[in-house]
Amino acid sequence: MAEAIFYGCTTRANPALKNSLDRVLAKIRLDFIPMGLDLCCGAPLFLSGHVDEAKKQAEKVINEFKIHDIDTVITPCHHCFTIIGQEYKEVLNVKMPDVKVLH
Repeated sequence: MAEAIFYGCTTRANPALKNSLDRVLAKIRLDFIPMGLDLCCGAPLFLSGHVDEAKKQAEKVINEFKIHDIDTVITPCHHCFTIIGQEYKEVLNVKMPDVKVLH
């Protein structure tokens, strides 16, 4: 089992924010798999009413969790936290593996 940092669009779009987060993670020596650098959680699609597309995006994210055997996802983005942690299961009805989502 592994931990992942899901950076998300907000962090990825702001180099200063991403660099600051990377420095903190290096200082605490957290062993993690970086995710969300080229993969969106689907929140923008969901929030703009494109539910079917958001569901497809969720399935891509979940597939990455499975490939990397992720058991914990930490995300600095509140949208990623909410959609991955709650709305994948509750709203999009996507089968989510047993993954703890932290913010």
